[in-house]
Amino acid sequence: MNETKLAQTIDENATLIGYYIGSFDPPTLAHRAAVIEAMRHFGLSKVYITVNYNTDKDFNASVAERVSMLQLLFADQGDRVVILREPLEGRREFARYILQRHPKAHLFGIFGDDTFEKNFKIFAGEPRFDFVRIARPVVCTESAEVYKPVIHDIMLHDADGLSSSEARRRIALGLDTGDILPAEVGRFISNAGLYPFIAEQSLAAAERLFQARWSTFQQSLEGLIPDEMRRALKVPTFKPSQSREGQDDKVIRHVVQSLALPLDEQFRLRPVMERLLGVRYPTHPILWRAGVYLGSFDPASTAQATVVSAALKQGTLNRLTIGVLSSSRKPLERSAAERLRLARELFGRFGDRVAVVEAPSLEDSPSFLRRLRNEQLEPLLAVFGANVFPANYARLSSLDNLRYAVAPIDGVATPQLPGGALELDLSAAM
Repeated sequence: MNETKLAQTIDENATLIGYYIGSFDPPTLAHRAAVIEAMRHFGLSKVYITVNYNTDKDFNASVAERVSMLQLLFADQGDRVVILREPLEGRREFARYILQRHPKAHLFGIFGDDTFEKNFKIFAGEPRFDFVRIARPVVCTESAEVYKPVIHDIMLHDADGLSSSEARRRIALGLDTGDILPAEVGRFISNAGLYPFIAEQSLAAAERLFQARWSTFQQSLEGLIPDEMRRALKVPTFKPSQSREGQDDKVIRHVVQSLALPLDEQFRLRPVMERLLGVRYPTHPILWRAGVYLGSFDPASTAQATVVSAALKQGTLNRLTIGVLSSSRKPLERSAAERLRLARELFGRFGDRVAVVEAPSLEDSPSFLRRLRNEQLEPLLAVFGANVFPANYARLSSLDNLRYAVAPIDGVATPQLPGGALELDLSAAM
């Protein structure tokens, strides 16, 4: 695909964005090469990557583990690569969401040759959506002119054999994966004990443990679904190479598929099941709105509770994360554990709409906010007091898809706010 033809098919003022979908179980250097080559070849300003989880495929690692590995794989790309769990509404709805959020964008779906036809059927007919087919020498097809609209083919000549299945095979056998996985991903897999080989004499014990965990979970569903349906649920298939978190993802998926739950019932039941199992990345709709409020909270005060109330209501948030800073440049009277405990007591009045977690220092806050933003499908509302807003905005302004809310403070002049920022009205909060 030459640059002249590309310019003829796409508005010259359009922002070019990529959308890459996969299982990434685990993500390999070939996955990275596909994204980097598409960014280079077409001048993409951003690539969204979504990780599959809501299918009948029996993944080995959990969606949270696969997202974490992808974050390591693309750590050097900053906000040029946004890594998300695939929304429950599906990939086509997410593509529409991207185009709605970026009204001047043109989207390129980036697909491997082996999944291209399936994804073409899903996305065909979407306006402002073209296709990039990534092929390797061993799987290249001859059908480049069959599909319409425009399909751009990229050949990865140096990616032969760099597959996730080959990585899993080598990991299970204790073989070197240095030519398939970057060192950071390899260390993550080793530390998390992913893709293990279980000796045959240990399989029966491992399967009994899995069945016991399923039985406990099935009993915990009492009151959530009718007893007759709950008792009729059969134990999912045991997979020896699956991580503990991967098993948790599977049992939830198993319940959803066994009961053939429609989307609205999934949004009701999935978050409850995820809380029971402690699953990371809880399910929520694409249009979910989240925020974060960072501070030392030494200790949390009623004035800060008023800020939380105002942010939830005026920011139209479904959920607000309170980030209790682990350290601060100013002296702190209480330990992080004590400040967390007191904050959870105070903000417990807001129920499930507010979560209190430990956050890193302000110097490390960009990576913390990037992770929260991506978990929530972005954008994220960042809440600060007027006294600390200028310094925090300077620290975070390089992150995109952040909104800002500022809480006024007596005796402190309201700073100049960026476009779209919200000045909270605390008088109407409580």
